[in-house]
Amino acid sequence: MISRRFFLKGTVATAAGLILPSWVVHAERYIEGEGEPFLEPLRSHQHSLYAVNQGNEYQLLLGDPFAKPDLKITWEEYFDRFPFSTFQDYFEGEDPIDIPKPDELVDERLVFEAYKYWESPRRIAFDYLEDLDLGPELDDDNGVGQINFYDGLSPADDSLIVDVPDLLSISLLQKRLNEIDGTVAVNVLGVDEFNGSEPYFN
Repeated sequence: MISRRFFLKGTVATAAGLILPSWVVHAERYIEGEGEPFLEPLRSHQHSLYAVNQGNEYQLLLGDPFAKPDLKITWEEYFDRFPFSTFQDYFEGEDPIDIPKPDELVDERLVFEAYKYWESPRRIAFDYLEDLDLGPELDDDNGVGQINFYDGLSPADDSLIVDVPDLLSISLLQKRLNEIDGTVAVNVLGVDEFNGSEPYFN
């Protein structure tokens, strides 16, 4: 499922999330001249939201995009860390011979899949931004830029991803975040800089 929101453009003031058309024009000129988004820094910025250039869009990640998850954990730690089930329920109906001990290590691939869903910077960005008042879902004459939320990329996929399509949308997102609480700074990363924040298995 895709949810697409648009930032609101107002004609009087920036109150209630409205962005002045003159500000949009200034941001567009800055992007055209500098080739990068127009980002207004605030002294109150404490956290970083990363926009990673994926070619056709910028995927958003909240937190350290280069962090590596701890994949060596026991079954007991696994269910404490990822509370989608319990040890008893997960192995219900299994042959007792095949049930591991709670202190045995979980296969790293299984831990990695759970990490991607529950703890990855992509998931954290999705949860954070989805709850914010960034703008309406329907585009109209007052809409400008956009931010896209993907809840599953296919019927068999449960990925939670949020992205923006262009540099103007990144600029608008930073402006709106500044208006909401001013604690999150947006930083742009190229594919060569990012080069994958998560370990991949062959």
